[in-house]
Amino acid sequence: MSLSKKKKVICISILLLMASFFAIVFFNKKTKITWYIANLNAYGFSYEDIKPYQELHSEQFDLFNQRLKELKIPAKVVFKAMPGEWDLADGDEMTFQRGIEISGNKVQEIISKDKDADIMPFSHMEYQRFISLDSYFHTDGMKKAKISIPEALWEVNQINAESYQIPRTLVSAKETIYAFYKPFLEQYQIDVDEETVRKMSPRRVIEWLSTYFAGETLLDGKYYITSGSDLFYVAYLGAKIKPMLEGGTIDVMLDYETGTIQDMYSNKKVLEYLDLCQWIYKNNIDAHEEQKTISNACIPVFKMMDIPVIEELGGEASEKGWEAIQLGDRWLSQSVGNGILKSSKNKELAVEVLAATVYDKELSDIMIHGVLEKDYTLQDGYVVYKDASKTPAYSIGNNFIAYPTESEIPDKKEVSEQLLSQIQTIPYSSFTPVWNETLLEQAAQIAAICWETMTDVLYFDIPDMQEYLKTQQQRLKEKGLDKASFELQKQVDEWIESYGKESIAW
Repeated sequence: MSLSKKKKVICISILLLMASFFAIVFFNKKTKITWYIANLNAYGFSYEDIKPYQELHSEQFDLFNQRLKELKIPAKVVFKAMPGEWDLADGDEMTFQRGIEISGNKVQEIISKDKDADIMPFSHMEYQRFISLDSYFHTDGMKKAKISIPEALWEVNQINAESYQIPRTLVSAKETIYAFYKPFLEQYQIDVDEETVRKMSPRRVIEWLSTYFAGETLLDGKYYITSGSDLFYVAYLGAKIKPMLEGGTIDVMLDYETGTIQDMYSNKKVLEYLDLCQWIYKNNIDAHEEQKTISNACIPVFKMMDIPVIEELGGEASEKGWEAIQLGDRWLSQSVGNGILKSSKNKELAVEVLAATVYDKELSDIMIHGVLEKDYTLQDGYVVYKDASKTPAYSIGNNFIAYPTESEIPDKKEVSEQLLSQIQTIPYSSFTPVWNETLLEQAAQIAAICWETMTDVLYFDIPDMQEYLKTQQQRLKEKGLDKASFELQKQVDEWIESYGKESIAW
């Protein structure tokens, strides 16, 4: 071979090596995806040690990225700490009103400080800052994600017939229950007849229990019948109204039966609840007078709650030590999962990553349970946590396909799908208001006055309830109640016009 030919071969070989090198570098290049998480404790971090917006590093997150590589998803997820309301207050006094305003602008505040943010917990109040996932359902990853979660959960978490988040994979079935403290029932040999009690109003239950107190408000220095705060108002009203503000406050709400926007002082069901709470306080049924003079904690013997009912999935319908009486039909409510920001520079890749967390079992096990052998062991196919206080982290991952804990059943998804087919969806469930700055400010001011009313009714004697409520409602009007109600009602009417009466059938 001549010298010139040898040089040519060498040059070609060098070029081929360089091409191979650049190809390897190119195909192994990973794009950074920034994912904000809110429940730091669930992932082993302490809020005292972590600052807002700080990158989070752990073996758990390293395994997450290693699994993405195995799935050939060219992304490196950087997890960051989501700031809380106090962090976003920027030195302002944290009033109830300020908290509402922050809740309605949290996503925008984070985006303004971190232009690289891609994924974060979904916010109904700011849903327009997230992309609709519907246009991605044809992609391979989202196809698999779609079938990995029961259709009913997709539907109940839609907004205006579109999916803006991948919902948490838990059966968000709720049911109002009466709960009676078992040690009290056993000590006083009280038999709770379910059929009889189920027909009683909360006030009637209180009157029935008062016979066992024989005129006393505190028994054995520790038992009282109940208090307004023990009769959780969301349980009392959960299947009757839809709060407009995130967090379930009863200030401005959509009444399911009438399809109208109402306020705390015009909704009959809310007024009934307020009257019940004030009746309890006025008659010292909560033993507040006696509790002022003793140091030990007292226990209610009757509570009303609104909790997920997942007995069929291995869970318990009530807190330990309480006998639960289920009052009626279950209903399916919305949950909060994760969504992709419209401002993301890597939307398609972020969709791939988010989808993988619900169709890939290994990713789900990593994010829900942690690191195998470090955080948990497997015994007969069940997760046993090494730290008895640890609980599953459901915010990221698919619980339907992850390993079951000792309290769960192995065929979680199949049983969940059967349950979901039998549970009704709350009317107007996909209606979500659009909050502009003016409307949010008005609603926050209204909510602050309503919160004040709740506190007064629960903990103070109000001589003339009717006059008091009339005065409070007038204060709302001065803060723009009529304008806010008009705007929200307009949105409700437009929603009904767009999506049809079938969307609100109970």
